[in-house]
Amino acid sequence: MIIRTVLDCRPSDSKFYCSILLLVSSWVERVKPNFPLSIVITGTPPEALLRFFDSLGVSWEIAEADASLFFVPTGNTLLGGRAKDPSERIMLVDNDIYFLKDLRSLGEIRTDIFAGAPSGRPRISPKQWDLIKSELGLEPLSQSWIAPSRQLANLRNKTSYTEQMDQTYVNGGVLLLPQGEKFMEAWQANIIKIADYFRGTPLDSKSVTKSNMVGLATAIGEHGKFQWLSDGFNYRHPHILLNQLSFDEISIAHMTGTPRHDGPIQEERYVSDYVSLYWQHRVLKRLGEHENIYDRETFSAIGETTNLLAEAMHRSITAYELDAVMKDIRKTL
Repeated sequence: MIIRTVLDCRPSDSKFYCSILLLVSSWVERVKPNFPLSIVITGTPPEALLRFFDSLGVSWEIAEADASLFFVPTGNTLLGGRAKDPSERIMLVDNDIYFLKDLRSLGEIRTDIFAGAPSGRPRISPKQWDLIKSELGLEPLSQSWIAPSRQLANLRNKTSYTEQMDQTYVNGGVLLLPQGEKFMEAWQANIIKIADYFRGTPLDSKSVTKSNMVGLATAIGEHGKFQWLSDGFNYRHPHILLNQLSFDEISIAHMTGTPRHDGPIQEERYVSDYVSLYWQHRVLKRLGEHENIYDRETFSAIGETTNLLAEAMHRSITAYELDAVMKDIRKTL
């Protein structure tokens, strides 16, 4: 199995560079002996970033953006899923993940199976799904799952009702792809087909005309061989607020979303501030605002898990001098 991510160096947002530095450092610490890391780069990468990759044994290549998916902001993600040879098994990941364990158990999943974790929330309406099936002949797998956002809403409203989703729809942060070219071909073709159908219609939305995920859901439906990844392989801030796992049970933390802050990140502490701001605003602030919905033990456990995640990342920042690397990167942005 090879781990691959796609880094777009065209935006000037330092979040992408902070993320990739954390990803690489955690890969070196915990995953490198078992699975190589390959980074596909679009745009012009800073020389300081490439020196960092080379110093740690990361494979990288420059690629042209996918012109056929120009209308999808994350369309270049698919560049990372294209195997170099038929025997290659790819785990396609977002830039904003952090490895906490060695992942050897993922390497035991059959190579013809697609594996992914549930999306944070439902994004395609029942009417849109009906048209995708009736008009386009495409459909996702039918499997019941519960979106973390709905579980959180129920927790805050103190209700026992939990809406079951019937259409398999995964989060794109960690995707274990099946071997072979057919799956990637279907994913790309379905993105284009669905966007062309909905564009400019009353049911047009970002999720059907500017996203690669509905095309992925229908490609999974065509492929048929699928299994859910457990939450620990794509652990996001809603999972922490739901207190689903302890720190020791998390294999991959996925830092979805951008940390909100009141001012610019200080030049001398780029990655450190990124990590601190992320966990403060994504979890700790929300935990404090909703303290009354948790019992004392759960409230303490959530805070502990968040702090342990932040501490692990700060140790990586120190060990690999990520703030200094980021300072050099920023000189060319």
